[in-house]
Parts: sequence; structure tokens; C-alpha cells
Amino acid sequence: QERITLLEGVANSHEVKLNDGDSAVAAWYQLFEVDEMHVGALSNLERLHQVREEWPELIKILDRIADTDPKRVVELHLRVGAIYDDNLRQDEAAIERFEEVLSLQPESLEALERLEVLYVDRDDWEKLVDVFERSVDAHQEVGQRIDLALKITTIQREVFKDSDSAADWYNRVLTMEPGHAEALGLLEAVY
Repeated sequence: QERITLLEGVANSHEVKLNDGDSAVAAWYQLFEVDEMHVGALSNLERLHQVREEWPELIKILDRIADTDPKRVVELHLRVGAIYDDNLRQDEAAIERFEEVLSLQPESLEALERLEVLYVDRDDWEKLVDVFERSVDAHQEVGQRIDLALKITTIQREVFKDSDSAADWYNRVLTMEPGHAEALGLLEAVY
């Protein structure tokens, strides 16, 4: 306990009094070696790596926090996915994290929206349709669900040239909103 208290003081002194971020990070890691679950070490390393834009190190710390705080796993995976996407430009890693979020929380609109952008950028139409289908289930508002269903029909019709699948989605739109003029008109065009 004395060593922990000493290392906390050293880390704080390096950061606050000496304005020496490198030494503060090193001291927090020393403390982390003594007590891997030390909340103060984890939160200070998270903050310092964020401020210093040390993305790989921040990801490691966020993963460690997720291991210690299961209630924050979804939030932390979203953050890590965003770091991979926005800061490191590692699409595959970002996709993996957002898919992991959806395995834990299928209705996560943030993960679905992030995946939508990634799959549009890659022209990955199959996965984009899958994201739209999951989004239809996740959204509560009928208008949003209809908009997504119509996007699916457009991809089915124009990219995959699959009139049957497009017709199925037009029918789903009509189930959500009987008499939907656009769906009726496009359904007639399909047949």
C-alpha cells in the first residue's frame, strides 16, 4: 500500500508540478504493474493517452477497463471502434469492434450507423444491406424504418438486380404503412 501511495504521488507530481507527461505516464504504468486493477492508474492512463493522442496505448487501456467494468463494455467498444475508424483509419478493426457491440447490444444505433458509413465507403453492398436490415429492427420510429427499407429495395433492385427481394421489401413497407405511395408505385414497376 505504501508503494501504491508513493507512486500515486510521483505520477501526480510529474504531471501537475513538473508538467512532465512522459514521466507521469511511466509512473502510472509502474503503479499499474503493482496493482493491475488500480482504478486511478487506469483512469489517469486513459486520460493521458487520450490527451496525448496515443491511440494504440489508449486502446489497450480501454480494453483493460472493459475487463474490469463489464457494465461499460459496450460504451468502451464503441469508443475503441471510433478510434480505429477516426484516428487510426483501420477499417477492419473498427468493423470488428462495432460488430462486437452489436453482438452485445443488437439495437445499438451508433454501431449500426458507424458500420453503414464503413460499408458505403467500401462499396460492400451485401454487408450494407445486412446493416440496414438490422437497423430496421433497431429503430422504433416507423418513418425511419420505412426509409431504411426503401434503401434496401434500391440496392436490391439497382445493385443486385434482384426484383424478388426488392418486392419483398416493398411489401414490408406496405405492412408498416399500408397505402405508401412510393412503395406501391415501385412495386407495380417491379411486376
